[in-house]
Amino acid sequence: KSTGKAGRLNMKITYIHHSAFSVETETATLLFDYYAGPLPAFSKDRPLIVFASHFHADHFSPAVFDLAGHEKGAQYVFSHDIRPGKVPEALRDRTRFVKAGETFELTYAQGEAAMRIETLRSTDEGVAFWISCDGAEIYHAGDLNNWWWEGEDKAWNHNMAANYKKEMEKLAGRTADIAFI
Repeated sequence: KSTGKAGRLNMKITYIHHSAFSVETETATLLFDYYAGPLPAFSKDRPLIVFASHFHADHFSPAVFDLAGHEKGAQYVFSHDIRPGKVPEALRDRTRFVKAGETFELTYAQGEAAMRIETLRSTDEGVAFWISCDGAEIYHAGDLNNWWWEGEDKAWNHNMAANYKKEMEKLAGRTADIAFI
């Protein structure tokens, strides 16, 4: 459990595997980049919001659709590089595909609650997520990283660093309560 901002926050954070984490807030459970590992027993009294930052097999698995029967419902927020054909037809109305640079509100809990979601451009594939939910600021980088590869052309590495810096400048002045990097 985690509290912050003068004790206002109450969350349960679970590391699952690789870049997969779950965050249980007061009104929702968020699941990020799940593809493998044992899932915790999610609270049945909150809706489940499933995020996938991009299509790589170490950040997205069709296994997330097995969670569609969650008692309070499941919604999906996927990077646009995950093809709609990967989503079962019955769940497409519960799935939002996002591109970098989007900001929107996602309502849940029968419209009684909402979270603000912003996306950033990944330096690899897909997007990173900045989420404002229940008074918390949550950042999940996906594959937004300053990738520096030995053996790559020097110009490529410098370009990667410049692209990473450009995205990080969009977060200047913000403080995340939780950051998954």
